Amino acid sequence: GAGTAMGITELARCVGDGVTRDSKLSGVESLRRRNVRSVLCLPLVRKGSLVGVIYLENDLVAGAFTAERLRLLDALATQIAVATENAALYSSLEAQAAAFARFVPREFLKLLGRDNVGQVCAGDAVQRDMTVLFSDIRGFTSLSERIGPEDSFGFLNEYLGRVGPVIQSNHGFVDKYIGDAVMALFPNSAEDAVSAAVAMHTAVRAFTTRRAVGTQLRIGVGLHSGSLMLGVLGDANRMDGTVISDVVNLGARLEALCKQYGISVIASHETLARCDDRERFPSRLLGVETVRGREAPVQIYEVFAGDAKPIVDAKLATRDAFEQGVTALTQGRATDAIVAFQQVKSAIPNDPATDAMIKRAASLLAGV
Repeated sequence: GAGTAMGITELARCVGDGVTRDSKLSGVESLRRRNVRSVLCLPLVRKGSLVGVIYLENDLVAGAFTAERLRLLDALATQIAVATENAALYSSLEAQAAAFARFVPREFLKLLGRDNVGQVCAGDAVQRDMTVLFSDIRGFTSLSERIGPEDSFGFLNEYLGRVGPVIQSNHGFVDKYIGDAVMALFPNSAEDAVSAAVAMHTAVRAFTTRRAVGTQLRIGVGLHSGSLMLGVLGDANRMDGTVISDVVNLGARLEALCKQYGISVIASHETLARCDDRERFPSRLLGVETVRGREAPVQIYEVFAGDAKPIVDAKLATRDAFEQGVTALTQGRATDAIVAFQQVKSAIPNDPATDAMIKRAASLLAGV
């Protein structure tokens, strides 16, 4: 443009008799075409460095930019240069904060009562009641062996790119990625966590990738709610945000139980009891489990709201029979349990949870 043609090193260019009379400007076609009469080009300098340029035109009066006006603009230019530098610095800080948020979630800092990661110290902690979600990919080890490390890395990023936004859209945040496993926290309500688990299951069923052609991707999700400590552990040189509680351990154990039952989502009674609209999430009782590392038993449920509709309908229709079988099994009545579970199996031939229950009842009957 005209400013470039004049050169940004000029302090100013005041044209008294019109642009066409100035040898440096008369060749600028854009100025001639628009009949520009006066031009001013003023550099914005801050600490010896050029940070911008003020460029002004006047198409009415020749010599519009007088010495007095130039002095005024020169004074304003200093202030504009400072403001421009501050704006650039603020933009840089905003970008830095956004980058840090990818490693330390803003929600984590908010729960600690901190505005930015620079304020965090080892030992900062807060006790909160929330729901923990654990998930991982079934059979990922064998899949990674088949497709190799490079494609495994790309596959994981594609997968996490699907489930991460699902967690965030349900008012949760990812606390940790542990290989193919995800640990997320839901500080507002247990219902948010169950909704996220169901949506993750639905998203995974629709997930396809060129890196895992022919693979039916399945995940397991464990949910548990209760009081936990969220804070920062470490020393002056290395710190990490973390969550410590029996709630966290149990959530991880429930996710592991998904593999044992062959299902996608297991929630504790504590989680489902906190849902205001529990009917949104069809479930069935799996029984009472004594989870490794925990003395008190926990009542657990399969949440099957994310299954295909025909499966959801079939599980709802046979839920009473399934839970009767669970009760009989819990009471040691193996024969009654097998009869009840066979009713379920006749309606849903391919139901891994029912098969697991029948196997357990048969072991009880055989005294194993």
